[in-house]
Amino acid sequence: MQDILEKLTDEEIEPINEVMLDKTKDIRYYAPQTYMYLSVQYPELKSPKKVLISLVDDPLVRTSDREYALTRLEKLLSPEDKEAEEILLKLWEPSSTNNISSFANRLLITIFHNEKAIEWRFEQLKKLAAPFQQSEGSHSVGDFEMELTTRAFAQPLINLNDEKYLGKYIDLLDYSLTFAGKPEYQAYTNYLWNIALNYVARDDFLLSPEALASLRAWTEEHSSEADINWFQNRIKEISSRINTVAYIIRRANARASVKKKPPIEWTYPKLWEELSSKGAVLDIDLFLSHASAGKNVSAGETEFVTKLDNALQKTPLKPFLDADSEARTIDEKVEIALTKSKFLVIVGSERYCRRINVDKARVITMEKQHFLEIEDVAQLPLIFIVTYKMDKNDWKLHAPPSLKGGREQVQADFHSDEEVEKVVKKILDWVGRLDSSLLKKDKK
Repeated sequence: MQDILEKLTDEEIEPINEVMLDKTKDIRYYAPQTYMYLSVQYPELKSPKKVLISLVDDPLVRTSDREYALTRLEKLLSPEDKEAEEILLKLWEPSSTNNISSFANRLLITIFHNEKAIEWRFEQLKKLAAPFQQSEGSHSVGDFEMELTTRAFAQPLINLNDEKYLGKYIDLLDYSLTFAGKPEYQAYTNYLWNIALNYVARDDFLLSPEALASLRAWTEEHSSEADINWFQNRIKEISSRINTVAYIIRRANARASVKKKPPIEWTYPKLWEELSSKGAVLDIDLFLSHASAGKNVSAGETEFVTKLDNALQKTPLKPFLDADSEARTIDEKVEIALTKSKFLVIVGSERYCRRINVDKARVITMEKQHFLEIEDVAQLPLIFIVTYKMDKNDWKLHAPPSLKGGREQVQADFHSDEEVEKVVKKILDWVGRLDSSLLKKDKK
């Protein structure tokens, strides 16, 4: 059809619409599929919406055609279509399991955020509870197993994208604890946990840093529950994948754009204020990354980093050195401290330069990338480089392009107190130029 009619307008199909809306015409009942095919081929058309609503609301139209018309309506309806909402409410029968009723409920949620429809679907998620054991080998997949895998029934709730429903998801998580310690219900429990996780974060979408923090708080509150480690690890994966600090900045930039305000000229005080107002706890001034630490590191380099940390502790700034963290693993140390830190100070040797772009340097790369992403959205430098016993030209040769140029850098040739003092002074000068208020605060 598109080969013949490259373009079709609503005005051109008005005569067809009139026929399809006329309940006295046989073609309305014999060929609705042809009309719906036309609406699929020309998705830019708006007028088919009225016809599709009429078909859905007509019990004389074949059930399969009404179901298909409902699927086509999802892309045409808007929250302002109150007449359509009334029809969907009539089609939705909470006690029924037929496809028309189920899809009507889906549209009431996805388009109209109808509270009764939302509440009903949340309750149905709880009623799905059943033991399940994964079958080995080739087998027929039943409805329950399919839902555990695809979460299709839960998808309209997952896609609500509104924090006002966070409480309902916390309630689902609380309900999941009903089955704690019951292995036969673990698949269902994981199903509920995945629904809550997908509501807050999926792919590159994040509902909000506050919502993610709420899920983390829930896991901490119930850390003694059976199998909760699985949920905690998923939260950590999301936190490492999504830079919540950069997300807050992007969201502020987007709000300014929507309101047609000038682009935000970020300053350090403005950046800290925005992050704090959105629940970010920035109680670490310097994330001190001994990037080349390890069993093969020289004793002199380790002593230099320890002295540097001790010297910075005596300044108004609050540094974080992962060696001082009580977390059990490097990953945990990074995850705990990264989002709480204002600046990154990389201490690297020639060994670090050799490792930075290899697979074993995943944590180092994560630290660096976290701050680079914030620098990109805020357009403010946040990274300071300290090289130990290494020529600056060597650094430029080995360092990734993202760290070349525009960086403050100082070289420490030995681990003497004088070299440490020199580096501390350079760091303090750098921070003072960026945000002098950090050097004026009282040390707590």
